[in-house]
Amino acid sequence: AESLCCGTPVIASNVGGIKEYVTPECGIMINNNKINEFETAIKFVINNSNYYNYNKISDYGINKFSLSSVGKIYSKTIHKYI
Repeated sequence: AESLCCGTPVIASNVGGIKEYVTPECGIMINNNKINEFETAIKFVINNSNYYNYNKISDYGINKFSLSSVGKIYSKTIHKYI
């Protein structure tokens, strides 16, 4: 979440909730969690920095993880059980 909000492309293992938020436009998911795959992804991000729109990544992260956005989701979830 922090990387996205800062406009930084994410490189992460394809597990849990992470995969719900990392799209090809904002990062790379690693399927096998192997060092060489992370190395390849890091090199791709460094060598293809023009591929990513850092402002769009930041806007996407802020829209998903801002206090307001998370608060609305939390409130909606709580009200299901009240």
